[in-house]
Amino acid sequence: MATTLYWITNDLRLSDNPALLRASQSDALICVYCVDQRWFLPHRYHISSMGLHRWRYLNESLAELGRSLRDRGQYLDIKYGYTEQQLSQLIDRHPVNRLVCSRQNGSDERRILSYLQSRFPNLQIVQVDNNTLYELEQIDTELSTLKQGFAAFRQRAQDLPPQLPIQTPDSLPRP
Repeated sequence: MATTLYWITNDLRLSDNPALLRASQSDALICVYCVDQRWFLPHRYHISSMGLHRWRYLNESLAELGRSLRDRGQYLDIKYGYTEQQLSQLIDRHPVNRLVCSRQNGSDERRILSYLQSRFPNLQIVQVDNNTLYELEQIDTELSTLKQGFAAFRQRAQDLPPQLPIQTPDSLPRP
């Protein structure tokens, strides 16, 4: 039986969510959001990346996402601690063979994925472009065209059709 772990990051929605659609193509699905304790520790300039208002908004968003998932037969597992440890524990406890998440561009998130790949070499990690207006395959990204600047990109992009929104799934695989 194929079990997918869907690591939810900034995509706290069910509608127009290509990563969720990809993750739902599985026999069993585990949806997890990790609250990393490093967010609350002061770092550069002696401030933390998670302030009071952002934390309140995140909690409200997670509560709404949890309700939406329950309506579709799923459960949102919220973990607290170091993300790589929390994801590793889930992979150890469940027969997870695939991890799906939005494409991670941040260095901390890429480090977490690299750690998971080295710890679980048979784990298939699928990153989905959830936050782009165009599919990356549509955009010519050769180095020579990048040197031309934004105006050249805009001229090429204005004729490209944007991605169509993805429908909200009516149901999801059980955990």
